[in-house]
Amino acid sequence: MRTPNQITVDRALLLYVLQLAEPYDGMSDVKLQQLCFLCELQTFAKGLKAFHFEFFRFAYGAFLSVGKGGSKISRSRIR
Repeated sequence: MRTPNQITVDRALLLYVLQLAEPYDGMSDVKLQQLCFLCELQTFAKGLKAFHFEFFRFAYGAFLSVGKGGSKISRSRIR
């Protein structure tokens, strides 16, 4: 379970990622989730803490968990 502080950090970083990805039209839900996964992976490798999302491994890549207090990204892409 994420703390309120972690949720605030996640939302601020997500807004920043969306701002950086805005010039690239056609950013689908899946691409956005994969971008967040790669951002978290890179920051984790550098020993930093950034995103606090939970990812699940599926046949087509990593996806954000969508649950209580989770992301508002469409569930239809996950199924």
